[in-house]
Amino acid sequence: MNFYSISLSLVTLIGLVESAKFRFRIHRDTKNCAAAGSAPMSSLRIRRVRPVFFNKNTRLILKMTRYKQHSANAIRASVTEEFNGDMTNVSIGIYFGIVRSSKFRSNESPTSNHRLEGEILTDESATVKPGTGSDFSEMYHDAPIMLKLQILELIKTGGEKVHSLFTANSCSESKKWIANEGYYRLDITNGNYIPIYYDPLETDFYY
Repeated sequence: MNFYSISLSLVTLIGLVESAKFRFRIHRDTKNCAAAGSAPMSSLRIRRVRPVFFNKNTRLILKMTRYKQHSANAIRASVTEEFNGDMTNVSIGIYFGIVRSSKFRSNESPTSNHRLEGEILTDESATVKPGTGSDFSEMYHDAPIMLKLQILELIKTGGEKVHSLFTANSCSESKKWIANEGYYRLDITNGNYIPIYYDPLETDFYY
């Protein structure tokens, strides 16, 4: 096989590689629970969003990226990510980090996830060390909240279609409430948000 044939084969192979783009949207979920909302710049804020593509069978993480918080809304995120490869055995999940603004963070319990200890907010120089205040009654100010999470597949010819939708049916779904800072993992089987106590970057598996 000559150099031209090899080059042509590589070009053909590259052209056959599949890819898909997805948009991740997170915002407050008040449709079925009016009490689940909060002010636009509430003290409880999404700081990090980490879309995850993982193997359905082994749960091995194939790709994970990160995005920072929305600058004008405490509980809102809209990020777009592309996966190159066959999606047949691939599931999509998400990790996200929640922090408090410094005004209230001093009244919280100690940080539940060390990944949050050095976080910087967009409108402040740094987060305040938790557990240093005296009025712990303010710990749940602007909380709890519920989230609506949409994963949309972007169509190559234009437009988008719903890949996954995670929303609460009522206020009584306790595992869909978020009341305090921490890192959370979306359980794609039931839409619950599971607190995690490890750095997502330190694991190879989505669990």
